[in-house]
Amino acid sequence: MKNKNLHIYSIMRLDVPDNKIDEVVEDIKYQYENGIAFCPLFSMTLVPEGNPPVDKVGTLCKKYLLFKEKLDKLGVPSGVLVQATLGHGWTLGQMFPYQQYIGLKDGVARNTVCPTDLGFRDYIYNVFKTIAKCNPDAMMVDDDFRLLQRAGFACGCPNHIKIINDTFNVNLTREELAEIISKDDETSKKYLKVFVESQQEALIETAKIMRKGIDEVNPDIPCAFCCGGYNAQYDLDIAKVLAGKGKTILRINNGSYSHEGTRYFTYSSLRAARQTYKFKDKIDILLGETDTCPQNRYSTTAVALHNQFTNSILEGCGGAKQWITRGPYEPESGKAYRKILSENCGFYEQLFLDVKDIEWQGARTYLSRDMDLPTSNESSAWGHFFFEAMGIPYYFSGDKGGVVCLEGKTIESYPIEEIKEILSGNVILSSDVAELLIKLGLQEYIGVDVRAWKGKTIKGEYIVGGKISMGVQPKAKELVPLSDKVEVLSNVFNSDYVNTELLFPGVTKFENSLGGTIVTFAGTPNVGHFIDTGCYAFLNQTRKSQVVSIMKGLDCLPVYYPGDAEVYVKAGKLKSGELMVVFTGVSADIIENIELCFDREVSKIEMLMPNGERKELSFKVENGVYIIDKQAFPLKPVILYVK
Repeated sequence: MKNKNLHIYSIMRLDVPDNKIDEVVEDIKYQYENGIAFCPLFSMTLVPEGNPPVDKVGTLCKKYLLFKEKLDKLGVPSGVLVQATLGHGWTLGQMFPYQQYIGLKDGVARNTVCPTDLGFRDYIYNVFKTIAKCNPDAMMVDDDFRLLQRAGFACGCPNHIKIINDTFNVNLTREELAEIISKDDETSKKYLKVFVESQQEALIETAKIMRKGIDEVNPDIPCAFCCGGYNAQYDLDIAKVLAGKGKTILRINNGSYSHEGTRYFTYSSLRAARQTYKFKDKIDILLGETDTCPQNRYSTTAVALHNQFTNSILEGCGGAKQWITRGPYEPESGKAYRKILSENCGFYEQLFLDVKDIEWQGARTYLSRDMDLPTSNESSAWGHFFFEAMGIPYYFSGDKGGVVCLEGKTIESYPIEEIKEILSGNVILSSDVAELLIKLGLQEYIGVDVRAWKGKTIKGEYIVGGKISMGVQPKAKELVPLSDKVEVLSNVFNSDYVNTELLFPGVTKFENSLGGTIVTFAGTPNVGHFIDTGCYAFLNQTRKSQVVSIMKGLDCLPVYYPGDAEVYVKAGKLKSGELMVVFTGVSADIIENIELCFDREVSKIEMLMPNGERKELSFKVENGVYIIDKQAFPLKPVILYVK
């Protein structure tokens, strides 16, 4: 086994022909010996079916034991993924006799169990006890074990409505409760809080019954849990219950599955960072979700899998739940996945060790550790629609440092004191976010007023002191400086191609009384990649030069890519004092030579190799640009160590 530091589980199918069992065992042995996985988990879909429910677990355990006996003789551990408990909502052969999940907001009953049902609790207790009797080396519960963030918001079945009615001594219908919690007042918040707690309590109590089934057979069997949904607000509690006396192992929810292209790939990095930051120091082992659903290269390429695993490690994961085996029996579908994972097993191990104490630098999306209700989601418009492609270092964190690119979706859910703390550092704002800050009474800290522009048509924007015109920022509004302390970095203008008139600032900079420096843009990058939205007023080399200049002025730019290819860069300081640079091409273009500009003189550049060792790279310097003798291929991160 090559994995010494990472926990990597490989999900395997049980529904293979009996005459292929030996072939699958050899594949598992290969994965184990080549660093692809340290433990296979055989998938069991155990949502109840039939009335009374058929003995799925008994049938599947018999099949699992055929594999386990052979693997035990080879010294290869194995376990079970309980791939469905409540159900993922898929069509069932026959309906179960238990209370169905009913969407609170839409009233639709789905092929999913509500865990308040006592009969289901007896069923699931027997399931876990039966699996434990097989003495697996590990168990894992999949992410269908959730109620929040399902279709219809959460479970509004009669059992859950009764809990609310008993708590508040009322007689509400599902429709009436849904209407109450959809409002934004004190009554709504009170009911929503109790309703959310009722969802979680049902899961916690059922998780205790699952763990009881294991413990009555062997309390030493570890059991991991898979986060269900983007928010993951209560998954820590479930993971701790399922872990029993063992280490708490949680697979975060950052799967990317089918890729439409290379853009927006940092969306899964944001989801990973959001959860790893929330669970930092609270979970023993965090796993990335590197599923290749539906385990098919037409869905997920091998290099996309490699990228997903690499970025999961960069965001704080210590392993992964890999799903790289296709079912029904189609072994060809997994060969490319196995090849790239085995070739890079040393790369993943060393990267995990390197980034444990890294200090990320550059611009960042702010993360809050205190996410209260499941209606709040963090976004990263600046990341997805600008920095992801610009080769300017960008990361996701709630720790101090760098330049915060404050996002409008989340700011209203933060306490005022938390926002003030953000504004005491370096911040980039779009005008819509500046408007929100003004509504919150924080205008004095941003230095400008934001108004709808009703004057002459905006034709473009000039950087102060420059003559190169940029397009009109999307959704541009008038920035009005409130004092002479506001520095104007660019101006929007009107022109009839003969006469030009400056109208108002396009970008401002202000040092506030909190000690922060606030840069405000008249428009917003939050418009996607569509030509008719004006996005290319941000996605161009002149705007990139402007942002580079801004970040240099804030002393927050250790490195950047000066070219015009779409490149995502992460950069951070290692404990050794070296600068680590993660360089990822995010277009279909191959970059023949990596080019970088640094804020320091560089004497040596090394690259992390697939086997985990370093290789020194040759480079030359032309006009301050370091031209490195290394190609960069689409979605294949290059890890550099700079001295």
